[in-house]
Amino acid sequence: MCEGSKGIALETADGATVEDIAITNIAMRDTSDAPLFLRLNRRNRGPSESMRPGTLRRVVISNIVSHNSASSTSSVLSGIPSNLIEDVKLTNCYFGHAGLPTVLPNGKPFPDWRSIQVPEIEEAYPDLNRFGPTPCNAFLVRHLKNLEMSHVEIAPAVADPRPAFWLEDVHRADFFAVTAPAQANFELRNVTDLRILWSRATKDTALASIVRQSI
Repeated sequence: MCEGSKGIALETADGATVEDIAITNIAMRDTSDAPLFLRLNRRNRGPSESMRPGTLRRVVISNIVSHNSASSTSSVLSGIPSNLIEDVKLTNCYFGHAGLPTVLPNGKPFPDWRSIQVPEIEEAYPDLNRFGPTPCNAFLVRHLKNLEMSHVEIAPAVADPRPAFWLEDVHRADFFAVTAPAQANFELRNVTDLRILWSRATKDTALASIVRQSI
């Protein structure tokens, strides 16, 4: 049991290769930020003659139970426009969080979630807290190719009108048996090859290409 700690993070910013990762059978309670953070960016700290783009790919996360995590910032899976995370699978996971907050961690009022724009921060240290609040309550997925979520439940403790999932520059995403409170749970921006099936989070959906849509 991980209790009162930060969430699970995989990060590469300086050209490192992070691949073939399996994370399983972890219980978390009262996580102080989001349960998951996968980040690929380009701080590029190191000798310029040997610097190369990093990789974050082939990651399988399964059998995770997360209860009562903070909810100002959702879990973030984010590459950058020039370098995408690849091949991420989540299965048999439960994510319970505190619901829509009224204040930010710094004590300031939580902004209107419809107006939140999450920065890219391509060249900085990969820290979840740098992103600030998110316009979704479970997963912000950005600049990623090949995503699969199956048998995943999102459970806010109090009502949270933010969509559970925000997908932006995501290519080939499959959601199967995903549960979330009944509302518009998917906010899509420049997404291709999306399939959602047998899910309480929304109706069955198959879309080849979407510039902008809420479902």
